[in-house]
Amino acid sequence: MLLLLLTLIPAKAASPWTLPEGATSVYAGVGVSTFATGMSGFSRDRYLQSRLALWAGRGLGERTQLSLSLPLVHTRVLEDPDEGPCPSGDYCKPSTSLGSVEVAVQHRISGGGVPFAVRLGLFGDPWNAPTRGRWTNAGQGTFGGVVDAITGTSAGEDTRWATAAVLGLAVPVPQRATSASGDVRWLPAPTLRATVEGSVQHGIIQATVALHGHQRLYGEPYGPDWVRDWRPVLDRWRVTRWGEVRPELKLSVLHPGGRSGVHLAASRSVLVAAGPPDLWDVGLGVHVYLPGD
Repeated sequence: MLLLLLTLIPAKAASPWTLPEGATSVYAGVGVSTFATGMSGFSRDRYLQSRLALWAGRGLGERTQLSLSLPLVHTRVLEDPDEGPCPSGDYCKPSTSLGSVEVAVQHRISGGGVPFAVRLGLFGDPWNAPTRGRWTNAGQGTFGGVVDAITGTSAGEDTRWATAAVLGLAVPVPQRATSASGDVRWLPAPTLRATVEGSVQHGIIQATVALHGHQRLYGEPYGPDWVRDWRPVLDRWRVTRWGEVRPELKLSVLHPGGRSGVHLAASRSVLVAAGPPDLWDVGLGVHVYLPGD
């Protein structure tokens, strides 16, 4: 199935502000994604993906930071004899694997009234390619690059308000794929992604509301053609024109000064194309901030 991993990371990662030179921020968390409705809109065996998410960032200069994301994913299907899609074989075989790893550099271009930053990264999970056709696979076995433009604002003293907006493009290296009817495509397509969020903090409590969206720029919509031509082959998930809009609510309890915190987040898909319409995700994690010398 499509990679549904939602790595919960510290709030600073969704901000145009970068870590100070020599400072380090580390996040570790666990989470669960689940759904029980397929692309067709019919009930399916419940899909359950659990994860251990690790993220670390370090300030390399006055306006530049380096980050690394490592997700360990376990996926299984809670089989029900009365529901699909697990009749036989290893299509729904439980799997544990390292998901898509990402290394990125973020550089803040301006720091005035409306700060702006650019983030460039590389991502990939080629080790998952041999089993990419499974419903329980940890990823699509792709690799490529990502570019994000990030802006935001913050204000207040006793009560602090902050906003952030991210617009980006993930571009996997296209690979040749052939359908069951002999149609040749170069897959997967680039994915446009965007996030807008707002947060308010009073004392040690911070609440954040976010809206996430993504859309593959081309591909095959779910329908009879996909079922006939692509479902029988390994690249069945790479070809889908997957899109989604997902609101998220996050509650954080922060140590005075922000050097550590506990974060609880929950989200649900509300608009979906070629994907599960009832996807829920819950994540819980902690971050620690280590200032530089």
